[in-house]
Amino acid sequence: MVEKSWVLIVLMVFIMHGDESLASDPDPIQDFCIPNPKFGYIKTAHLSILPCKNSSEATTDDFVFSGLKSSGNFTDTGLATFPVNPTIFPGINTLGISFVRADLKVGGINPPHFHPRATEIAYVVQGSVYSGFVDSNNRVFSRVIEQGEVMVFPKGLLHFQMNVGEKPSTIFACLNSQNPGLQKIPSAIFGSGIKEELLEKAFGLNHKQIGTMRRRFDPKTFLFLNFQWINTLGISFVRADLKVGGINPPHFHPRATEIAYVVQGSVYSGFVDSNNRVFSRVIEQGEVMVFPKGLLHFQMNVGEKPSTIFACLNSQNPGLQKIPSAIFGSGIKEELLEKAFGLNHKQIGTMRRRFDPKTVN
Repeated sequence: MVEKSWVLIVLMVFIMHGDESLASDPDPIQDFCIPNPKFGYIKTAHLSILPCKNSSEATTDDFVFSGLKSSGNFTDTGLATFPVNPTIFPGINTLGISFVRADLKVGGINPPHFHPRATEIAYVVQGSVYSGFVDSNNRVFSRVIEQGEVMVFPKGLLHFQMNVGEKPSTIFACLNSQNPGLQKIPSAIFGSGIKEELLEKAFGLNHKQIGTMRRRFDPKTFLFLNFQWINTLGISFVRADLKVGGINPPHFHPRATEIAYVVQGSVYSGFVDSNNRVFSRVIEQGEVMVFPKGLLHFQMNVGEKPSTIFACLNSQNPGLQKIPSAIFGSGIKEELLEKAFGLNHKQIGTMRRRFDPKTVN
């Protein structure tokens, strides 16, 4: 009896801690939640409890971010970052995702750091970037990532980047938490006030060397932005290319929010909320639009040249249902379709032949 009780206790502890280890941002219970500005500023970590403004007051611009067209201010390491969370872009509040633009001068570095609450997907927009991470066995995984390539940095693992090309580089990265957190190792170790004796023993440095490092990473000498920053990693991504006039037909991802970054071109983009209200506009190169989890969305190239989109989704298995194929290519009873769409037998037949999965790639 005692043995069975212990087994039950161990099982309960495993379940409780298993939930914690797999937990990420909580699922939204509504289409979106634009924080109500009348309640004033609130810390990023508490944004999920900030009251939403009425959904009828939301506009398309609430879901588009245009602030990534140029780099931020460069640090001494040759790095400029522009992190975007709900404090800066309220449209992503409660959607479990955030993003950042990072620019590196030639030879510039993004020093070793980690995000305690998020996996990161880093897409190289331009340049050649030596990138890598270190696992919990102290094994390094690194290589040069070229323009158009992507690297994933698992949640909570130390990672780094350095521009090894002959021109400046730009990176667009997504993180599967609206509040991923950020700890830069040099600053966290030497700029946080850890007892000097401990640092001397841990790193084999003397008093003078510790003092030099502390002066270099003294937080009083830095200006920080106000932000908190595949398998099993809870994130995925896709590249989409559209010819002139090409479309990404209405579809949705039942298990993920999507962040769509326009690499080049002009893309008419939008989504429809559960009140059948459409939020749409043309998204230009360097702009970002968010499509909330489970909502129907679409894209069309309205420019004069081909367009490219890089998108991140905060699930490793977001799911995809394209509306035309799901409706007319899935074998739903014809009588039901006729009544639902007001189409006759001939029209239904034409649509079914067009979207027959046997003839559609």
